[in-house]
Amino acid sequence: MAASGFAEILRTRPRETRLPLRRPGGLAGRAEPGPSPSSEEEEGGHDMSEVSVRADVWLWRARFFKTRSLAARFLDEGKVRLTRSGQESRIDKCARPVKPGDDLVFANGGRIVAIRVEAVGERRGPPEEARGLYTPIK
Repeated sequence: MAASGFAEILRTRPRETRLPLRRPGGLAGRAEPGPSPSSEEEEGGHDMSEVSVRADVWLWRARFFKTRSLAARFLDEGKVRLTRSGQESRIDKCARPVKPGDDLVFANGGRIVAIRVEAVGERRGPPEEARGLYTPIK
């Protein structure tokens, strides 16, 4: 039985001249992790969570929705109005930023909710923490 051309080359080539399939330290092509930012960069950098956060993330953190995907679907349907610096617009994408000082108006559970964003928050915490992220507008 005759071996195919490629198999014949592999069989006859000396082992030390074959190319390695992997690098000794891990997978081929994997980028090495870079240096971590210094503490000055962390404090003075533009951390997105301090300035603004995605609208779906904020609604989820403020506990208006049980999941982020429910909040995203609600926003994609254009059911939330945002007022920033006196200009009112409809949020049509879940990735739109929400900042402290913004006013949001939407219907939730058969009632109209009008709130002012006070903070963006760092996590989805307990209800007491979530209520600190906004104040109701009368």
